[in-house]
Amino acid sequence: MISQSLLFMVATVFTIYLLKKDLNDNQLFSVFYWISVVFGGFQLCAKSFSNESQERVLWLKQYVSPLEFIFSKLIFNAIFLSILASLAFAAFCIVFSYSPLEANHIFLVAAIMLGAINLSAVLTFVGGIGHSAGSALGLTAILGFPIILPGLLFSTRLFFYALGDISSTVNAPYAYALLALNVLTILLVSVLFPYLWRE
Repeated sequence: MISQSLLFMVATVFTIYLLKKDLNDNQLFSVFYWISVVFGGFQLCAKSFSNESQERVLWLKQYVSPLEFIFSKLIFNAIFLSILASLAFAAFCIVFSYSPLEANHIFLVAAIMLGAINLSAVLTFVGGIGHSAGSALGLTAILGFPIILPGLLFSTRLFFYALGDISSTVNAPYAYALLALNVLTILLVSVLFPYLWRE
């Protein structure tokens, strides 16, 4: 599962390289980077539920609480999507000869980590909805895309400003908004998923 997502993300970076060999513009770099992370996130989070058989889910429902189940999936996906996002950034820097030395490193790391956590939280929850409906891969793509847009917009903007080393007064509101969105998403998941678990 992880190797498939990593291969998918590397293939996306290579495809972007073939289409646009020179990404010297920070805005293009930011947009293409987050496109590759989003595709890798969809691949990773949708697969985390597609491997669960009906018998295994019935067994888990007897011994595991719904919050333990969804938070184990969420933590796993957040860790690995953060790793994939970091590797994608390294791949972008190598392939496009980009030097992140002039970037604002604190906000750059915040954009990558908070953006990956937001993507994984939303896509894990949507994957759970899709799995309970019997179509994890299809519903994750259909429901997930509109729901990830607010977090994706904040992540892309924070990442873009961090690449340009723009002052903290411009970056901080986007970082706080992304952090608040992550907290809100996790709270909604913890409230809504137990209802899905009973089905």
